[in-house]
Amino acid sequence: YDYIMKIGQAIWAKINFKQGTAAKYRRPYLIVKVHSDNKIDIIDVSSTKGKEHKLMYGSNCHLSKYNPPFSTDSFVKIDSLRTINLLDVGYTILQNGECLCDEDMTIIKNKMETN
Repeated sequence: YDYIMKIGQAIWAKINFKQGTAAKYRRPYLIVKVHSDNKIDIIDVSSTKGKEHKLMYGSNCHLSKYNPPFSTDSFVKIDSLRTINLLDVGYTILQNGECLCDEDMTIIKNKMETN
């Protein structure tokens, strides 16, 4: 059974960081593009709590309406963009595949194009 991923969905997975550092734990990622051959483009998602100062970084984008698919107030790291093959990682789809709101996705896409 092939599940077709969608832009705006989130996954929970243990994926090495963009700069190559090994991931020590599973974390959330936002799907920003879906390719053929089981490949997707993802960006890191982080909870805002205790990291409010990071919202000032131009490469980060606070989610105005994080739920769905995230359960806590969150921001995305625009410069963490990378392509992964879903067959290479164990992952869980968050919130039954519900997508992030269109407004936030549009802001993220615009920031990705200008970054």
